[in-house]
Amino acid sequence: MACAMKWLPDRKGLAGGVVVAGFGAGAFIFDQVQTAFINPDDLHAIAENSHNKEKYFHDHGLLHRTRLCFLLLGGIYAVIQLIGCMFLVDPKDDLAADTQQQPLVNEDSNGVMAKKESLTKPTDRHSGLRPLQLLRQVSFYVLWFMFLCNGLAVIFTATLFKSFGLTFINDDHFLAVVAAVSAPFNAASRIIWGYAADYFTFRIAMISMTSMMTALLLSFAATTLGGRVMFFFWVCLLFFCVGGNFALFPVATARFGKTYFSANYGLLFTSQVVAGPLGALLSSSLSDAIGWTGMWFLGASLSFLGTTLAFFYKAPSVSARYQFAH
Repeated sequence: MACAMKWLPDRKGLAGGVVVAGFGAGAFIFDQVQTAFINPDDLHAIAENSHNKEKYFHDHGLLHRTRLCFLLLGGIYAVIQLIGCMFLVDPKDDLAADTQQQPLVNEDSNGVMAKKESLTKPTDRHSGLRPLQLLRQVSFYVLWFMFLCNGLAVIFTATLFKSFGLTFINDDHFLAVVAAVSAPFNAASRIIWGYAADYFTFRIAMISMTSMMTALLLSFAATTLGGRVMFFFWVCLLFFCVGGNFALFPVATARFGKTYFSANYGLLFTSQVVAGPLGALLSSSLSDAIGWTGMWFLGASLSFLGTTLAFFYKAPSVSARYQFAH
């Protein structure tokens, strides 16, 4: 992603969105590969929990193939990534720095859109906050907690939607198709939301995305009444929001400067190190107590908290970045 942003320094949101779109699109292929390998006969899950109607697979052959699937996918991913890394190359210095085209609108330190007086401006190629300087910025911690809240909502959506669907749609192949079709929505959203951050502002794009996800999670439990069609569309729209997180937060990180972008984004991504185990803990400990409706309301609450943080977020100004760099 850092390499792509060097090639398109004036369109960081679009560049990052295109790169992470590949991550989202992978499920379009590999969800089908996993299902075809693990459950080729479309065996049905069996209900074990009367409270939330969770269902599980018990076939020994299916469970054995699940373990083998990790080895299969690991080998495929290793080959693909090795080939991709061989073609990574940074642009020449004269393309990556010194003068970059600015968008027609940009956000000031309060996140308000303003027209630029000129389309181009000189930039210091070494400007930007170092990681230790970044840790002294209040705006970084606002971003960190915003990413944490959004990450928890993403984890609930990505890990629980199929288990929830099995409670009223006991068709593993159909659910695999839903997951596969939602992947292009996931991929396309990363380009669309990244472009939105370039054209408008990070804050406007983030508020729009989290508001949409909040509404979808609040109404997701109603898909039991709408059946397969409503469930299909709601999952696709949810993944349209899921992908936006991984396009927008790199754009916000790039506002702190490009020289240390990779390290700074790594610091911001530590929020997902917390979100992973915390999301698993919350879903396993609360699902029986509050049921599926409660879980989706919890996810909506976290997404709404992300909206609130985005509303109060203040992007770092260009002058502040220059002052810290010098």
